[in-house]
Amino acid sequence: MKGQRKHRAVEGNETPASKSRLPLEKEMEEAQKTHKSVRVKSKKVEKQDEAVLNEQESKKIVKSAMKQLKEEKDAMEEEKVNEHQQIEELEQDEAQMMEMEDLESDGFEDSEDDKDNEEYDVNIDEETKKLLSAFSQDVQVVDVNTMISQQYEDIKKEEKKEKQKEQNNQIEGKEKTIKEKVYPQKVKKIFEELGTFLSHYHVGKLPRVFKLLPSFEEWIPLLQMTNPSQWTPHSLFAATRLFLHTTNSETEQFFKVFLYPIIRHSIHQNKKLHFQEYLALKKAVYRPQAFFKGLIFPLCQEKDVTLKEATIIASILHKVSIPSKHSAVALYKLSTMEYNSTQALFLKTLLDKKYSLPYAALDAVANYYIGFIDKKVDTPLLWHQGLLVFVQRYSKDFKPQQVQQLLRLCQVHRHHAITPLVIVQLQKQKD
Repeated sequence: MKGQRKHRAVEGNETPASKSRLPLEKEMEEAQKTHKSVRVKSKKVEKQDEAVLNEQESKKIVKSAMKQLKEEKDAMEEEKVNEHQQIEELEQDEAQMMEMEDLESDGFEDSEDDKDNEEYDVNIDEETKKLLSAFSQDVQVVDVNTMISQQYEDIKKEEKKEKQKEQNNQIEGKEKTIKEKVYPQKVKKIFEELGTFLSHYHVGKLPRVFKLLPSFEEWIPLLQMTNPSQWTPHSLFAATRLFLHTTNSETEQFFKVFLYPIIRHSIHQNKKLHFQEYLALKKAVYRPQAFFKGLIFPLCQEKDVTLKEATIIASILHKVSIPSKHSAVALYKLSTMEYNSTQALFLKTLLDKKYSLPYAALDAVANYYIGFIDKKVDTPLLWHQGLLVFVQRYSKDFKPQQVQQLLRLCQVHRHHAITPLVIVQLQKQKD
């Protein structure tokens, strides 16, 4: 009985949950089955979503990739075009430089030994040869050293006059003599050695003493010790570049004292201009005020200027661009000088550059030509060509009185081919 009770008691302890509980292995299998089904379902959904996303995103990625490829191709093409343009510009610059070396176009002549021995010349046609009578035919030997000393003496006289005026204003009745500075032998030796270097210089570095010359107060006598008559054309070009970076007064003095005599001597002696000397003249135009005061105006005041000199320098005025203000001032000053053929050639060249000029310059040039009404002078072809260029370019700005006076001028000084064209142009403005 007791055993039956115990057995029943054990059986009575079993709960309903224990009766429904499965073995552990089966529970794990069922759990895996249920989890597996959920997984498969989620994977299918993810695959469907990924398929939809991949189709849309792939199109966007392909489009963006194509755009990037196009942009890269365009950038490459632009770089190639820019490189091609740069190459073309360099080739054009080289072509322009080569044109200068051509004898028939610009009058340069290459030597057989060295390309640095190029020379510049201006071809003179038959019409231009007729103008030779207007220029000096007596070619005198030009000594560079004497011309430099003369130009330097003129500058010293002007400086002494200015100093004396200042002294007279400050202290009346007292005169002070200006003593010339005497340089020690060491200084003379240094600059004489510099002169020997410049007489053989072609390319390379320049001595430091040469570069420091513009900083000296009395640089003209120091540079004169180097014997500029023996300089190579390359040395002249280097000196011109050096003095372009100084003050206007120093640049003007260098042009007047050194560049002007050397250029004239070279043209007189060789009948041509060396390529480096021609480049020095072209560089000088970058300081137009000093160029006109140091080269053009002194040349117009000379009486022995040859046609070759005037034509070569006028060709530089024609080729190089000059600011209109400086051109206007130059035209004004040229028109107030005494008449000569060099002045007429430079007037014609500047008028032919077609700058817009102020009325003061136009009136000065008009008065210059009108002043020939009372002059009994044989006007050459250059003078008539300048008048025609002036009327063609600026007749719209003439005053009625100037038109009438210029028509009267055409009755006094006539040219069989040019004067009728001038009259037609003036009649248009009169009507």
